[in-house]
Amino acid sequence: MVKVKICALTREEDIELATELGADSLGFVVEPTSRRALDVTRAVELAKFVAGRAVTVVVFGHAFDFPGIEVFDRRQFRWQVGDTLTSEMSLPAVTLDIVPSLDKSQEFVLEPHVPGEFGGTGKLADWREARRLVSAGYEKMNLAGGLNPDNVAEAVRTVNPWGVDVASGTEARVGVKDPVRMRDFFAALRG
Repeated sequence: MVKVKICALTREEDIELATELGADSLGFVVEPTSRRALDVTRAVELAKFVAGRAVTVVVFGHAFDFPGIEVFDRRQFRWQVGDTLTSEMSLPAVTLDIVPSLDKSQEFVLEPHVPGEFGGTGKLADWREARRLVSAGYEKMNLAGGLNPDNVAEAVRTVNPWGVDVASGTEARVGVKDPVRMRDFFAALRG
């Protein structure tokens, strides 16, 4: 089954539901330019709250370090050619034009390019191009961009990704998850 990352979590009740529904990983955004940014202290608190129930992912624009980062299992950042990927802790987020620079065995998040925005825009990724990349051997692609309960099943059938990564598609409002949309998202994947 496709792996699921619920991203941009800000509240304990949303974490509880995401883990109950079977999310494989949970994302906590600390990128200050994001509308969903958490203070790093709060992000660390929430990662500790997860307590081994799912993989925790800290999400930022460019790699940096901060006190408490060691509580996160993975580090996701917008990767640029020339950046260093350190071990399996790195989960690069890339756009279509950057993918050919990755090692084909690298797990990564494919997100659409939206100038001046940092993720969670609701803009769809190019599914045909994403499928082409999977067929070319980039098998550990996590598809992000515009996924929601209404289109996630079709996205998985079309692209055949390693995983899916959702933020805005499960929200009631920025930074607050909608329990119905989260349940519907998982139901669509299992249906």
